[in-house]
Amino acid sequence: MLARAIDILQDYYAKKEASRKGRKVKILIDSSCDISPKEAAELGLTVVPMNITFEDQIYRQNVDISSSEFFVKLEKAKSLPMTTQLTPFDLEKVYRDATADGSEVVAIHLSSALSGTYQSAYLASREVSGVYPVDSQSATIGMALLAKIAANLRDSGESAQKISKMLAEYSERVMLIAYIPTLKYLVRGGRLSATAGLVGGVMNVYPLISVRDGVITSVGKTRGKKAAHKEIARLVGEYGIDKQYGVVFAHGAASEDMEALKNSLEDLTEGSELMDCEIGAVIGTHTGPGVVGVAFIMKR
Repeated sequence: MLARAIDILQDYYAKKEASRKGRKVKILIDSSCDISPKEAAELGLTVVPMNITFEDQIYRQNVDISSSEFFVKLEKAKSLPMTTQLTPFDLEKVYRDATADGSEVVAIHLSSALSGTYQSAYLASREVSGVYPVDSQSATIGMALLAKIAANLRDSGESAQKISKMLAEYSERVMLIAYIPTLKYLVRGGRLSATAGLVGGVMNVYPLISVRDGVITSVGKTRGKKAAHKEIARLVGEYGIDKQYGVVFAHGAASEDMEALKNSLEDLTEGSELMDCEIGAVIGTHTGPGVVGVAFIMKR
């Protein structure tokens, strides 16, 4: 009789696991990832718009204002726009809608060190079963890279829980390196110290920053764009790219400069799948125009 009970119990858990694995998995990511609507559709991602307040008007990124429209408006603005984090209420509604058909959800959000959105996601996920929030420990294209990895894992049949655990591991290896013509926007937005931002006002000096473990750090400066590209190439070579996960490039109203950076890194990225993104309103509020960067998974 004991053996029979064990068989019944094992059969129950086997069926439960099979049922869980059979549930559809959806990948959600907030719009600070800067993935275009077209790219999101191709990857099967749901992008949750974040808001900015610009001269007393609220805009949803890539819904009410495009990247190009934002930077034109930013350069003419008398005051800087303000970004707004997603609230637990906002995300609970999004999560309930996403799970209404019985799906599980992996929700990737902006670094908890940069925004309170992940905390909102955590609180909202406690109210909706089947939702697994992920702290990207990154921003913009670092998040985009994780989303691409998540889509591949979903397509290979992994469960939401397994994907979220794997993304938590990958988030510790995401490296984002970029140059910005001026750090004044990061300093004004409180994302970088005033001391680190002093160099940003010097003519033809390009500050270099990195985002790793969720933190923005000043990693140097160069005189001129070509030198910036060369220094980024040196840093990328030093950290090393795990090519199986791809490489993501981005720019803020500086597509030609992004192509120049891609050319500078051609030898280092050879064999990797590449993706391009355009910095949008949420991240662009803190970087300003002219930012160019690259994100990748570091070698172990």
